[in-house]
Amino acid sequence: MKILGAIFCFAFIFCLEADTSSAQKKDSVMLKLHLKKGDKYTLTSKSITNSTLDSKGKSFSIDQDMNSEFLVSVNDIKDNGMTVVSYTLEYVTLNMQVNSENGITKIGFDSRDPSKSVRDEGKDMFEKAHKLIGMTFWAELNDQAEVIRTNIDTIKALYQTEKEDGAYEIIFGNAMQISAATPSYAGYPVKIGETWKGIVYQNTEGKTVSGKSDFKLNSVHGHLAKISSMSKGWGDVSDGSLNGTSNNTYTIDIPSGWPTESSHKQQYNIKTQIEGKEVPIKGTIDLTIKITKKK
Repeated sequence: MKILGAIFCFAFIFCLEADTSSAQKKDSVMLKLHLKKGDKYTLTSKSITNSTLDSKGKSFSIDQDMNSEFLVSVNDIKDNGMTVVSYTLEYVTLNMQVNSENGITKIGFDSRDPSKSVRDEGKDMFEKAHKLIGMTFWAELNDQAEVIRTNIDTIKALYQTEKEDGAYEIIFGNAMQISAATPSYAGYPVKIGETWKGIVYQNTEGKTVSGKSDFKLNSVHGHLAKISSMSKGWGDVSDGSLNGTSNNTYTIDIPSGWPTESSHKQQYNIKTQIEGKEVPIKGTIDLTIKITKKK
């Protein structure tokens, strides 16, 4: 199950892609983070992951869909322009299907309802997921909306006592994606159709993963802007060597600089160690995130 955590940990290094627009070229916009201390948001995410593993000369696949909701709070705006945002887990659901030579195994749980657990593994994962409800971590973002620091590693260590625990790995992997699923703004006004270089960077207390992207402003309609990018990433996560690409779309609320919705379509290849042997993993992740301001 640690493999699934590696998959999720890797996915968060990616960013954005969006639709083309017929807006006039003379239009330009300055994208910058302008959040207000005390504001709160509801963040919902849905991810669909399809993985193929080759182990001991045999292949098997894992199909997984996960839904989660976080309360997002703007805790502080520092003098240096950094914004500190906290994320509190409200609920999480998971459905997983493992296809192997031994047949199909289904696992599922809903942190709000133990009766929706599927199989004993699902009941076990429910117990662990339920303990995570109310878990809060923070991320520090600069005015270009890049995540510079987060304490997700420390929070993870407080909850996860077993070295390999599928439920914790999956949920924290999802949290890592969310904490870093933000664009890299240019830092200056850009016209529609203009591109700029960006770096998706995350420092989770000693573990650094980064990826480079070419960003593009595709459209501006009223107070909303759309950005696009094709990202490539690299890193070492959960004892696995990995690489991949991602196509993403992002809709930005210009006044706040905060995303309202994003879609991330990712492909990855991982080489990890299982029982002392190298195991290749490949697959796709389809991630959708929506953020709504609370009244």
